[in-house]
Amino acid sequence: MGIHGSPTCVLSFGEREGAIGYLVGEPGRGLNHMFTMMNAARHKVGIQGIGVAERACQQALAYARERRQGRRNGAECAIAEHLDVKRMLLSMRARTDALRALALTCAAQMDKARHAEEEETRQRAQARVDVLIPVVKAFSTDQAVEIASLGIQVHGGMGYIEETGAAQLLRDARIAPIYEGTNGIQALDLAGRKLGRDGGAALASLVDDVEATAAALAAREDLLALGESLAGGAADLRAAMAVVLEGGRDPEQGADAIQAFATPSCRWSAMSCVPGRWGVPPWWPRLLCSTAVPIPSTTPSWPPPTMPCATGCRSVVPSAR
Repeated sequence: MGIHGSPTCVLSFGEREGAIGYLVGEPGRGLNHMFTMMNAARHKVGIQGIGVAERACQQALAYARERRQGRRNGAECAIAEHLDVKRMLLSMRARTDALRALALTCAAQMDKARHAEEEETRQRAQARVDVLIPVVKAFSTDQAVEIASLGIQVHGGMGYIEETGAAQLLRDARIAPIYEGTNGIQALDLAGRKLGRDGGAALASLVDDVEATAAALAAREDLLALGESLAGGAADLRAAMAVVLEGGRDPEQGADAIQAFATPSCRWSAMSCVPGRWGVPPWWPRLLCSTAVPIPSTTPSWPPPTMPCATGCRSVVPSAR
């Protein structure tokens, strides 16, 4: 269906002298050792999704600038000038930028977990990694599929024509929610294993940081809208955590409750916390809440950094709530 460049194949062992197994690490701790590798692999699959999303953004914008159809203010224009196309392009860019920032945040914590001088710092960073890995993998890859699909929509009928490459991006993106542990498994890992083992402390610490970011944003008039949306999402996530933890403690229905809540809670974790990444850079100008910024067809730096921020504030965050 896609990823035709992947050397996926079947390996057979032991046809001649029998396969020999070697112990790696300590006896009885194989699963723990395996997750060192799996965490890195799942993080990289999330990055793969972000890469496809970025390519879809670039390709859709290039086509929208080139394709001329209809009029705006009485003059013939590129489809990038039409507000519904602008909406799709901004949605693609806003989500891709936030996903990239989230993956980089997780990568920074992975480095801290390995290289920080103090043991307490390493443990705290590892706890944050354990929470972020399933979110990065599941949410980034789910969003990659949606973003690639939006890219086809921007192309219109040409999106179904192979020579544009838009359809290939969707096919390539579709494997990422499946391999290295399906996104349903990522959600179960977060809701069952990660929340259950520490009573939600690691995720609560992440929400604390999101709330601190929200407060800093809300203190500025030009960033007030993002700060308020982010604070509301964080509060909703705390409430969702409480529901999952309470349901999981039921002696008869606990396991079923966790499975029922897993995927929504994983997505909620991402949709509530990811928008905080838009507010981290200190260089957002005062155009945050402006909707009047045009899309010049000849401007290579479009969109201005504030436009994805405003889009996320108005559409992505409410979709989580």
